[in-house]
Amino acid sequence: FDTSISLPLLALMTVIAAVLYQKTMKITDWRIGGLAKYFLAVFLLVLIAWSFGGGLVPFVRAQIANRELRTVGSAEKRIPLYPVLLGSPIDQHAFLWRTATDFQRGIADNLKVLEDPRKIENLKREIVILENGYRDYLKAHPTHFRAHLNLADVLIYQQLFGVNKLVEAQAILDEAINLVPQSPQSYWMKAVAYTYMRKFDLARDYAQKGYNLNPKIEQSQEIIDYVEKSI
Repeated sequence: FDTSISLPLLALMTVIAAVLYQKTMKITDWRIGGLAKYFLAVFLLVLIAWSFGGGLVPFVRAQIANRELRTVGSAEKRIPLYPVLLGSPIDQHAFLWRTATDFQRGIADNLKVLEDPRKIENLKREIVILENGYRDYLKAHPTHFRAHLNLADVLIYQQLFGVNKLVEAQAILDEAINLVPQSPQSYWMKAVAYTYMRKFDLARDYAQKGYNLNPKIEQSQEIIDYVEKSI
């Protein structure tokens, strides 16, 4: 399970299964005697402590860091929080996606930050942390289609800061197309990246490919219009 929202349902299913089993099956009483019961008790205590320390505690710390990340107000203060946030063994991709989305939304809502060279440097450091977070995630989950798109998005977005990683973004999107060739989003993103690279023939080609996959999606036409307007 890659998301914590499934854990309560998993616990509920386990409890229901145990109750049904007890009510429908004939259970023979059995007892554990001697040293075996002490070994079993110690084993259960260690298992509970390990589950608590290795699962719940990192998740709670990540949630606290996640809350602080959205209230501290500057990239300089956010950067030290990322190791805790991205160190959670649960919801890693969800934390990455939400944080990267809020990062971009924050800049869109306050474009004046792009006029301050010091703030830009901190934003560049911050987005590289998100980039490396996606890289680490993909090492462990190489077939995660959405993570490929999100990493490519972070790479393309760095063009805003004068950092050109468009060639690598194209390679990541090619991997996404190999994973899920029927999704138009990879083609949309390649069209936009090729537009930034001023390779307009390829931009038009991939915009059309995305449109052809599903002409009913409004964004497919919007990408074609965006490419033509940019040219």
